[in-house]
Amino acid sequence: MKISISISVVIPSLNSGSFLSEALESAINQVPPPHEVIVQDGGSTDGTIEILNRTGPPVAWRSEPDNGQSDALNRAIARATGDVLVWVNADDRLLPGSFAAAVGAFEEHPQADFVYGDFEMVRSDGAIIRRFRSSAYDPARVFTHGCYIFSGAMFYRREFMNRIGPYDESLHACMDLDYLLRLGNARAVHLNQAVAQFRWSEGAKSSRMRRHFLRESHRLRWRAAHGSIKMRALTLALDARDAITLWTQPLRFTSAWSAIRGNRTL
Repeated sequence: MKISISISVVIPSLNSGSFLSEALESAINQVPPPHEVIVQDGGSTDGTIEILNRTGPPVAWRSEPDNGQSDALNRAIARATGDVLVWVNADDRLLPGSFAAAVGAFEEHPQADFVYGDFEMVRSDGAIIRRFRSSAYDPARVFTHGCYIFSGAMFYRREFMNRIGPYDESLHACMDLDYLLRLGNARAVHLNQAVAQFRWSEGAKSSRMRRHFLRESHRLRWRAAHGSIKMRALTLALDARDAITLWTQPLRFTSAWSAIRGNRTL
């Protein structure tokens, strides 16, 4: 099979050995296959290294101390050589057919800077909690709705990422929001299908770092407001909304809540 567009998968990892094999398999088993799967591990002590030692091409990995997830991402991206990059966390998964959909979209829309799909939220055991459809990419919507496009469902052209620059290593919770806010008037294509799964659990970073999310998201929006009184007032309102959302998160991801609300468009 001739591969017209090569895809690099970058996986930042730290003590996610319980799920890492699933993440790797979800990338390796894609058709067309990945150009490479780059794992940047922060020095795991939970069996991750044993898993990585059993891998071979297209997986390439390093385990070394880093300064957090943003630093790990930047190290992995710097090593990547594919035309297109997708960031997959070590406890998340790509869905079958995601590469085929992304390659097809890039071929049909050669001017696209990135393409993105919908996603599913799953429990630790892989059971689906809810399905989410992402609205059209809009910089103004990013400001108000945050990461309504899941980072693991976004396929970026490498040259576009080079223009945007690296992830902000001072951020430990909202590096994905910061990146979305920096995309500006990017040319984006929606894939109209679910391409990734985000794993939610009480042990996940999104559950343990609520205060970090609130502080960092406020700082990022305040900066993006560029001194506008209207936008800064909106930032304060969004701070209050986000606080309520984060602190009621465990309730909103129960089976009862999902049954009542069903799938969502973000």
